Amino acid sequence: MALNFSSREQITRGSVKITDVGLLISVNWSKTRQSHEVTHQLSLCYCSNTLICPVLAYKHLITLIPGTGSALDPIFALPNGSNLSPISKHVLLKRFNKLLVLIVLDPCLYSFHSLRHGGATLAAKAGVSEVLLKQHGDWQTAIRIILNRLVLICIMLRLL
Repeated sequence: MALNFSSREQITRGSVKITDVGLLISVNWSKTRQSHEVTHQLSLCYCSNTLICPVLAYKHLITLIPGTGSALDPIFALPNGSNLSPISKHVLLKRFNKLLVLIVLDPCLYSFHSLRHGGATLAAKAGVSEVLLKQHGDWQTAIRIILNRLVLICIMLRLL
């Protein structure tokens, strides 16, 4: 469990608004936005005809682990009496690696960042514009450069 949870720097349940069309997530701090000068708004829509919908997954999560009712409750947490204990990155990564092994993927080749890049790649293949991809991912670099790097990495991994 994480000992140093900061509601100013981590995403809390109050950072997530459920709307008629999906989720609106406010991110106040990130690797590239450490001074809290701008809140990055991230929208996620319901995904019909898919096995994984981030909106339904979030709604399921808050049903399973309702929290204390405070907007400052962490999203990734487990019940601890009448409180919630935040789950650390280390614990999440350990579980992520176990899931990779279950689906016969080498955990050494993947990280949480792989999900970010994989999402951008799938969105680009689905025809999402470069401007929207860059905005959604809060990237400073042109998305074309990022995707080209990913293609090179994939080619190199296949050659190993």
